[in-house]
Amino acid sequence: MTKLDPNVQALRTKLKFITIDMEDRSVCDDQQYNELVKKFTDIIEFTDYNVDIADCLSALHDAMTNFEMYD
Repeated sequence: MTKLDPNVQALRTKLKFITIDMEDRSVCDDQQYNELVKKFTDIIEFTDYNVDIADCLSALHDAMTNFEMYD
């Protein structure tokens, strides 16, 4: 198994527990969350070019900013 870069591993761990760390910002129930994961999976799978975690998170950040979800 390839060893992950420490920064990538730290990000992976942070994202794994983000709904606990930011419990007040987690509003989906389990069914909604699973549907959202499926939508993201479909977007990534059916995109005609390669994307990686940095691309996805940066794009999600921009989308959240557009919806003023950081307020």
